[in-house]
Amino acid sequence: MIDKRKFPRSRRIRKKKDIERILKFGRRIKGRNITLVYLPGTKNKNTFAILVGRKHGNAVTRNRIKRMIREVIRQHFKEENSPFFFDILFLSLIHISE
Repeated sequence: MIDKRKFPRSRRIRKKKDIERILKFGRRIKGRNITLVYLPGTKNKNTFAILVGRKHGNAVTRNRIKRMIREVIRQHFKEENSPFFFDILFLSLIHISE
């Protein structure tokens, strides 16, 4: 049984080639804490990748940022809400200070 609370692996972009294609040809939307880069999807579902650079801190901090972004994706990107499908990269600009 698939846990609907999880962020499924089938919706993740994992190949470097795909990420480079989206970065090269994709459209950008810049926000204060995050940049979205998107292209029309190659599959019949929205797929995502989260990129967090080393400048954001150690591995624990970077993984926390990724978990927060994945949770937003899980809650707000529903397949049935969109007739269009995209490959989307989330480039983190967030700095977490504790």
